[in-house]
Amino acid sequence: MVVEGSYVVCDNCDESVELVFFSCPLAARVWSYAAPWIEVYQADWRNLDDFWYRLMERAASLGQFDLVLVTLWSLWTNRNKCLHSATCCSPISLCIAADKLVQDTQAIEAMEERAKGGSRAGLGVVLCDGEGSILASASRRLSFISSAFHGDDKKIEGGMGRCLFDL
Repeated sequence: MVVEGSYVVCDNCDESVELVFFSCPLAARVWSYAAPWIEVYQADWRNLDDFWYRLMERAASLGQFDLVLVTLWSLWTNRNKCLHSATCCSPISLCIAADKLVQDTQAIEAMEERAKGGSRAGLGVVLCDGEGSILASASRRLSFISSAFHGDDKKIEGGMGRCLFDL
């Protein structure tokens, strides 16, 4: 497939990193919901060589590092769906999905922390297709999980070592 360099989400404007992630009307709306502070800082940092560093540093200082990363990933994934599948998500659906992913990840991390101090723990994996339909799932009761790496080791032992995205 030949891509001419135009951005299908934004009326076929010339595609750029700034357009995809920030200045496209869809991206601007997403940030206005998810992290309104970005618009103010993005304008000041636009031409700086250390833009991404400053963005992540500011996000971390506000406790929104995970949300900013997941939102950037959601915008990129949406761009790919628009380009290759001719489907585009609404700004609010992108925000809801990003927020849910961050909350789910934080819940898993909290459970992992509790499991470290307890005598029983569990490990679960859900495999979904691109539409979000569940293809397979597996779970296993463990005596403990010492760290996220230990959980990864147990997944590999259980045959789930080839995960593209892991929470």
